[in-house]
Amino acid sequence: MKNPYKQCKVSGVHINLHRLLVEKKIGRKLGRFEYVHHINGNKRDNRIENLELVTPAIHAKRHGQWKHPKVKTCVICGKQYEPRPTKRATSKTCSTECRYTLLSNINRRPDAPCSMYRDGAYPSQVASRRRSARKSSSKPGKTRAQNGEGPSHSL
Repeated sequence: MKNPYKQCKVSGVHINLHRLLVEKKIGRKLGRFEYVHHINGNKRDNRIENLELVTPAIHAKRHGQWKHPKVKTCVICGKQYEPRPTKRATSKTCSTECRYTLLSNINRRPDAPCSMYRDGAYPSQVASRRRSARKSSSKPGKTRAQNGEGPSHSL
């Protein structure tokens, strides 16, 4: 992968130009944990007014807030909530109830042969279909045994 930053060669070593410019401005070499932040986000724009020397924590906040906001909207109920800091990237729901609803919606496969989410597959609908099937298959005036549907027991 190509380096997105402009580079120059100093004493036979490639160095990122934005770090070199900030070093010259402050008059010393930058430490390992001093970051140069591009204010406008363009990594190729190395104007000194676009460069800012920051700590790793501040740099992470500047980029982290944009990637994973502190306040999110629940995909189920639409409520605003604040996820735990370690779950900001993956959190989609505000509560356990909404999470279970989301998982239920994700795991539904209405086209599956045994799916309860097919039309007419709910237990009450299945029971009513069975009742109607029994009524239509048995002839009036005869018992199930006489129709050949079950064992005939004569006493």
